[in-house]
Amino acid sequence: RRSNSRSTAVFTVSDRMRTSQLLLVVALLGAVAVTTVSAVGQNKDEQKEGAPGKRKDGGGGGKGGGAGGGRGKGQGEKRGYNPDGSKMTKEERSAEKEKWRADKDARKGARTAKFLDKEGKKVSQEERKKAHAIFAAVVDPVTPKSVTIPLSDEDAMSYEAAKNALFQYALSKVPDYDLTKDEVKKDLREKITKNQAKAEEMMMAAVKSGMSLQQARTGMAIAQLTTIGGKFAEDSLKKTRERAEHMPEGAKEKQKSRAEQRHKDELDKIRELKSDDDKANWVKSHFKATRIPKLLE
Repeated sequence: RRSNSRSTAVFTVSDRMRTSQLLLVVALLGAVAVTTVSAVGQNKDEQKEGAPGKRKDGGGGGKGGGAGGGRGKGQGEKRGYNPDGSKMTKEERSAEKEKWRADKDARKGARTAKFLDKEGKKVSQEERKKAHAIFAAVVDPVTPKSVTIPLSDEDAMSYEAAKNALFQYALSKVPDYDLTKDEVKKDLREKITKNQAKAEEMMMAAVKSGMSLQQARTGMAIAQLTTIGGKFAEDSLKKTRERAEHMPEGAKEKQKSRAEQRHKDELDKIRELKSDDDKANWVKSHFKATRIPKLLE
């Protein structure tokens, strides 16, 4: 009996300990569940307030979400309201919608301009590949124009226009070269090699005179635009001005800042070079040679 009594007592204490532990676990799980439900509810409320097109501050409105994405207004503004908080009239809303559409078309035009020829006709992928292949052979290097960084408004416009104008010029030369003939491809390869060497010499001279590579490259592109001139330059300058009117101010500043920083970094490095030979070697290592395109191999 004494043995059974001890056994019963131990069993009773053990059961009570297990029961207490079980109750403690249940209580903890309940607390976690309540906290989770509360957090989920709070997140849902925040999502409702910040949903695209529904945010009180106007950010993330319209298509695209994000900070002022799509047709949404900027920070602190509401769609359908003027900056001063007054409600737009029907005519004002219509005008804003038309402006947004014009901006959208301009941005789309900037992306597709390089796929059109000078007459505005769509260029096939094969023709674009040929234009890229012969580009370094038909667009000759010229002495860089002396430019300052940041660029003046006129030089900045010319530099942006040069990118499209020079490609259009190369595109116009595609019919002059039959790339199925080995002799033609050989001549183009030799011309690319000569132009590369000539451009490198010009870059070295510019760096030795105190320019950065950023300045020299930019100045050469502007000088090349002036050299080809004619309708290529006129049309590209016109399109560049039109696109610039619709380009977000933040994008302009970001582009300008990157160019200035590269210019500064290069000048700091060049100042550390003691001799002209050091500068020449630095230019060779940073002014990469144009690879011979596969179409010309």
